Amino acid sequence: HQALHVLGWVPARLAAISYAAVGSFVDSLDTWVKCGRTWTDTNAGILFGAGLGAMRIDRDEASASSHTIDEVRAARDLVTRSTILWVGVIAAATIIGWIN
Repeated sequence: HQALHVLGWVPARLAAISYAAVGSFVDSLDTWVKCGRTWTDTNAGILFGAGLGAMRIDRDEASASSHTIDEVRAARDLVTRSTILWVGVIAAATIIGWIN
């Protein structure tokens, strides 16, 4: 379990940073810190918190088992925007590498 935590440390934080960048930045960081401290698996807590905050969903309401279609769509859109962000970062790094 410890090895998985170490392997997931960087990807979890990069994903959380991208959620904050493409969503509500301040809310994402606030909820990220709160959830990261309360979950036993900090990587999952950070991702959960950053995602909820980025979508401006209350942490207590999110623990309910049922979610509206709007929340599911918001989560899908957040992941899509995050993916587009990372594709752009990788493309820019590739272009810069070609220029140099």
